[in-house]
Amino acid sequence: LAPLRPARLGTWGTMSSRLLSTDATRQEAADGGEATAVRVAVRIRPLRESDQADGAQEILRKVAGEPQVVLGADRAFTFDHVFDTAAAQHEVYEGCAQALVERVLKGYNST
Repeated sequence: LAPLRPARLGTWGTMSSRLLSTDATRQEAADGGEATAVRVAVRIRPLRESDQADGAQEILRKVAGEPQVVLGADRAFTFDHVFDTAAAQHEVYEGCAQALVERVLKGYNST
């Protein structure tokens, strides 16, 4: 997924988020799943060379096994999906976009 505009976190690094929503969530509820109007995925990018040259430090980390990031020492934020700097593009696609694409191919609306 191409990120929306990255949210700059001072000089520490960036975090990109992409809102994922689908009309197919109503179908998901009808099939016994949980309906959600909007899902949020976050992909943490590594610091650029220019960030490092400016003295930036990584202070955003993914909590292992949880869809959560920690900013600094104690500010935790929970999302539907969190991908760290090591996540491959196919992992991001499979984790949050593949189901949307499959639902679109079945005729449901999705954004």
